[in-house]
Amino acid sequence: MVTPPSVTLTSARDARQVVVTGFFGGMPRDLTEKAVLVSDNPKVAKLVGSRVAVAGDGKTRVTVKVAGKVFTVPVSVSGATKPDPVRFAFETVPILTKQGCAGGSCHGSPHGKGGFSLSLFGYEPKIDRIALTRDGFSRRVNTLEPAESLILKKPTLAIPHVGGKRLRVGDARYATLNRWIAEGAEVGVPSVGVAKIEVTPSGRRVLEAPYKNQQISVIAELTDGTKRDVTALATYESSHPSVASVDPDGKITGKSRGFAAVSVRYLDKVQALDLTVVEPRPGFVWKPQPEKNAIDGLVNARLKQLQCLPAPTCSDSEFLRRVSLDLTGMLPGAAASKAFLADKSPDKRERLIDSLLTSEEFARFWALKKADLMRVSPRHLTPEQAGRFSRWLVEATRQNMPYDKLADAILTATGGTEQSPAASYFLAIKTPEERTELTAQVFLGSRIECAKCHNHPFENWTMRDYYKIAAVFARTEAKKGKVTLAATGEVQHPTTGESMEPWSKPGSPTEDRRTAFARWLTTPQNPFFARVEANRIWAELTGRGIVEPVDDFRASNPPSNPALLDWLTQEFVKSGFDRKKLIKLICQSQTYQRVSVAPSAADEALFSHAKVRLLTAEQLQDAIGVTAGTLVPTATLPTQLAALESKLQQRDSALEAEFTRWFTAQTRLAKGLSLWQSTWSDSGTPLTQIQEGKEFRFEETERQTRTLTRTIHSHSERTVTVMLRFSDQATLKLNGVAVMGNLRRPLSLALKPGENTIELRMTGDNLTFTWTLEDDTSGLSSPLIEALRAEKTAPAHDFYLANDPERTELLRQKATLEDRVAYATQRPWPEQTAFTKTFGQPARETACTCERRQTPTLLQALELLNGRTSYETVAAGAARYAALPDTQLLDELYLTALSRLPTVKERTVATAFLKNAPERTAAVTDLLWTVVNTQEFLFQK
Repeated sequence: MVTPPSVTLTSARDARQVVVTGFFGGMPRDLTEKAVLVSDNPKVAKLVGSRVAVAGDGKTRVTVKVAGKVFTVPVSVSGATKPDPVRFAFETVPILTKQGCAGGSCHGSPHGKGGFSLSLFGYEPKIDRIALTRDGFSRRVNTLEPAESLILKKPTLAIPHVGGKRLRVGDARYATLNRWIAEGAEVGVPSVGVAKIEVTPSGRRVLEAPYKNQQISVIAELTDGTKRDVTALATYESSHPSVASVDPDGKITGKSRGFAAVSVRYLDKVQALDLTVVEPRPGFVWKPQPEKNAIDGLVNARLKQLQCLPAPTCSDSEFLRRVSLDLTGMLPGAAASKAFLADKSPDKRERLIDSLLTSEEFARFWALKKADLMRVSPRHLTPEQAGRFSRWLVEATRQNMPYDKLADAILTATGGTEQSPAASYFLAIKTPEERTELTAQVFLGSRIECAKCHNHPFENWTMRDYYKIAAVFARTEAKKGKVTLAATGEVQHPTTGESMEPWSKPGSPTEDRRTAFARWLTTPQNPFFARVEANRIWAELTGRGIVEPVDDFRASNPPSNPALLDWLTQEFVKSGFDRKKLIKLICQSQTYQRVSVAPSAADEALFSHAKVRLLTAEQLQDAIGVTAGTLVPTATLPTQLAALESKLQQRDSALEAEFTRWFTAQTRLAKGLSLWQSTWSDSGTPLTQIQEGKEFRFEETERQTRTLTRTIHSHSERTVTVMLRFSDQATLKLNGVAVMGNLRRPLSLALKPGENTIELRMTGDNLTFTWTLEDDTSGLSSPLIEALRAEKTAPAHDFYLANDPERTELLRQKATLEDRVAYATQRPWPEQTAFTKTFGQPARETACTCERRQTPTLLQALELLNGRTSYETVAAGAARYAALPDTQLLDELYLTALSRLPTVKERTVATAFLKNAPERTAAVTDLLWTVVNTQEFLFQK
């Protein structure tokens, strides 16, 4: 096959790249280099390698001979004698990009180099024309003596150039620049632009000896419909040059086994060609492999193609520990390990997967993963807001909310977090630009922040795209703890100043822009949404994405197994975006259940074996606690909660029996007070949660002004002392008169008999305040006094129960168990301790997966060897183990820590160590410490 089947050239310098393709066993192979091309009439069409160029007007044919076959390509030439000036925007600018002049490390950097600044990759020709022809005292181009132009002398090293040699005198690109200058350095910006580029071949290609080359052809289609061959002007870049290199003329050469992508850029358009380079491996013989579902077939096909043998299936203990950590974040424990290893039924692995997927631990652990990405943390939200959002994510995971519905609920959330916990997504990120970047990274798997200032250098995301997404959130306001929609609000393009239309146009003028965006995002046809989440799930379970990093989807970062990612995406969409179903499919596969040792040359991306992974900070902290016994198995939590609930009921019964007597006594006390304060009010709303003498923090974190009022009731004229603390700025009025002086010092307030009005006005970020009336010694809260004086039983009863110390402690214990605060993998948000930070726990400052560090470090080794957390945890659990007989001790320790029984050697050595130890508890502590410091414990394999 010859591409194009016919050639039409319409100007003197027009040309067309020919690509010759043969099919061997149905597989396409490039034969361009092996083909012989002959022009029937060289005076009409001449050949420059495999390019057809203009010689003169007329019609002719090019004959292509290859592999015993002959093809003819009709050629039509016109305009050969007409002027064909060099086009600044379509030729000059692309050449400067191709030679590296407009790259980010050279003159395309934000501040340029050596006083010469170009737009990055030529995305803004209007800027470049000034820099080339006006700046630098107009020395960069010399239309009278083109060869003396700095843009020709420096890159040819005719004069010193820090950037090195970029051009050679006499080559085609030098000749084009020289001609452009000689023609007067025309810098007009055309009314048409580039609509798209067509790359031949498209899609994916396999390079295999003896056909390890591939010629590329690039056609630019302009917005007026005309097409032009820009193969010689496009810029080419390989993602892995050691696998496949590409020369300036678009010729790819396979170098070594693997996969790569070649990016093709022309002005602001980018496409990529995915390549697989196959090389024979001496002695390689593919053996039939066990396959449990379609995943294995797709993985094995890729391994066979690249001649890598898969690893065998892992043992039951390895599988149990791996799948428990992956799905729940927790070790299975001794009892579960013992039962699973003793179970001989053939479907026990499938039953275990089902059991874990329905567990509370799974819901909390996988919600934690989403919370990491969405900045669910008291750093960005109040503790109440963070807690509500975390619990909402847990419930969504527990109920297996379809992922499209989850995304829609988050992106269209409005109201306060009490009614709409997902509104915290917008409360945590304030500006349209931040929301654009977070949303793109989480739901589109794209890092588009660089498109804020210029078009994305490696993808088709443009500045216009960036600000169109930002326009989606321009009318979303997050103030005073609530998300509301404004009637107006636009985003301006920083370069053109135009108001940007939102990415997805709403169906009506009144429709929420976010609703239209969410509708586009979650449609099954969206090229990113399902694909990104399927890849994230795969990465969570295998330790590496099919696209890696998982939040860097772009044409120049190809998937290691495109067919696998395609299939996972299709299954995810077909299931109705059911995450649990996809997780189950992956865990059931033989690919997931392979050992971590590769049987042949190791691959890093083809999933021939399980990846050895350091436990995450949360997993490791819980694993040490579970192994030492300082953390009780989560399976016992329902029993503990039931026991606490029983104690609460008993305490409530005892309190009810005493309420009437208490109410009578407190009412008498309240009515006899000579000085008391009413409840604080904010714009008429009572703030009953404010406690006297204790700091009160408003939920809203943005800058705000609050005006609080209350009344002090006094039976007589008197002077009282008030202590006021506040976070930023405040003014205080007593009976309408400003209180002067330093409000941060003790204040003397002269009260009149009866009601005295207090007005406290505060302004600032993260507002807090504390109010203490030192003369009020009743010990009763304002809401309670008001209730008692009015003889209202219900509010007094609520206060009576809420302020009982024993009941409060029982409720605290219950909340701690329900929120699983003691478990790092289960708690609502991260507890940033020295231990967890050392092991890479993210602070949830960004949505980037890179924030969680999973590479072993020297500091981690020191923490395990000398750190207080691990040693104190181990020491606290030693006494329980020390009370057990040696055989039971070792069985329980190894089953808990490693999900297996000790080997004969391990048992012999450990038993001898314990028997010869002068002090058993100390010896058990050492044994525990040794086990939790083994690689088998610290790593998941």
